[in-house]
Amino acid sequence: MIPSQKEKIKIFRKKKNKIIIIQKKHQIMKLKSLFLVGIAAFAMTSCSNEVEGIDNSDNGTKDAIMQFGISFANSSNIGERDATAGGEDKGTASEQNFSDATIVIEQNGKKNIVNVLKNDFESQTSTTTTILWLKEKIAVNPGAANVWVFLNASSALKTALATPNADYKALKETASFTGNIKALEAEAGIAEENHFLMSNASGDAKEAVFTANITNPLTVDVSRVASKLEETTLLNNSYSVTDDAENLANVELTVKLTDFAYAGLQQEVSVLKGGTVTSNLFAPYNTTAVDGFIFQKFAAQMSNDVKTGSVNNYCMENLTGTSNETYTNVIYKGQISVDGATGTLYITSDNKAFKSVKAMKEAGYNFEGLTEETTIEDCWNNYALRKYDGGVCYYVAPIETANTGKQIVRNNIYRLNVKSIKGIGSVLPKEFSDPTLLDLTVGIQPWSVNENAFEL
Repeated sequence: MIPSQKEKIKIFRKKKNKIIIIQKKHQIMKLKSLFLVGIAAFAMTSCSNEVEGIDNSDNGTKDAIMQFGISFANSSNIGERDATAGGEDKGTASEQNFSDATIVIEQNGKKNIVNVLKNDFESQTSTTTTILWLKEKIAVNPGAANVWVFLNASSALKTALATPNADYKALKETASFTGNIKALEAEAGIAEENHFLMSNASGDAKEAVFTANITNPLTVDVSRVASKLEETTLLNNSYSVTDDAENLANVELTVKLTDFAYAGLQQEVSVLKGGTVTSNLFAPYNTTAVDGFIFQKFAAQMSNDVKTGSVNNYCMENLTGTSNETYTNVIYKGQISVDGATGTLYITSDNKAFKSVKAMKEAGYNFEGLTEETTIEDCWNNYALRKYDGGVCYYVAPIETANTGKQIVRNNIYRLNVKSIKGIGSVLPKEFSDPTLLDLTVGIQPWSVNENAFEL
């Protein structure tokens, strides 16, 4: 006898992960396997905020069902988000949102790929959590399985995922920052607003063995592929500094930072953590001219002892740097002020400071061919003279990950802030090799001996 269509409701509660599954049965079925999958989308910082979700599936010979849901912690775009090393930052709403989910289930050498649009979910919202439930159910088979989850995958990535025997670790996303520091935020970029690419946080498949006729819980954590750079130095800033120049010892010497830029931004990233990439850096330090960097203005303000505002950019992880030339760095541009006055400043190799070529000549420094138009490079290479053209100087600092070193790691926020400056920076955003200098000492002895000591 066929049973009635009376609806049976089962409510499963998993308090630890704040998961609620509601399963409705409209007819009696032989359930070979139940598959429960949770997705935790991590916020971008050293430690991450969980964004959870569920797949609930029944399967045998494709006669079981999977009900799939994603749970997000509610976020706010208002106010400052404070996250120190090891802290948590759930991110803005647009950094957590998604348009679709691609679920890859591999079993017995075969793969089942399910693409689900956000419109196919229905929302259940509390004060702290939003749970999106998939309206339709997905079938799975009992037995061993590898599970991958990709949120906001591009059409190209979805095609690659469907390729037979695809090596997911070899999948990459690329971008070009040339002329566009916001390249990752463009359409189909890995940091497109409301469309951040996310994948298995471990970089590996989540292994599972689905047993028939019981519920098989499984949690798959996902994290953002992009990293975030937040520059929070105050727009109105001024730093007292010192310099070794003898005639600057008793003056008021300050530097105001006016602009910043990034050097060595990686332009290739693996879709999964741990994938192999090649070094493809935009504007690497030391080999890029000043006009090759994309300088930005500061935005942070201080009001009633509260700092607000920042300049936000997104970047790709850089794990292969070994020196300033291959690290991802931040470069700061500053304006030198001497007793409140700005302008070109010259500092000689014996640490004397002058405001003009004429002043140097009057002090007995006669550099043949030197004029006010002599370039910064020629001043250094020909005269060992530091020329701060217009009083402009530069500083460089590698960006570091807490407890890791000079690396950019996916799914991390890097909040940058200049607290103090010790001295005047470099004349250009690059390192200068020491010019060839001759320090000659001649000791006159009896005719038969001539002693010469050279330090080159």
